[in-house]
Amino acid sequence: MFYKGDAIAEIKKIKTKPNGHLDMDSMPPFAVTPSGDRNLGAMVSMLTVAVQQLLNRLEKLEKKQ
Repeated sequence: MFYKGDAIAEIKKIKTKPNGHLDMDSMPPFAVTPSGDRNLGAMVSMLTVAVQQLLNRLEKLEKKQ
């Protein structure tokens, strides 16, 4: 399973509840199992893609300077 898409935008949508736990209703569908639990493998994939996207943005910004 490999995430494709704008991982940063999806991660920005994730909210927390007042008790500090993740609001599962705000989780990207890619990262939720059919039973409503978090799919940790999918989350790792999404986070990996988000880091890659952030590195690409950073490299572009560094080239402008």
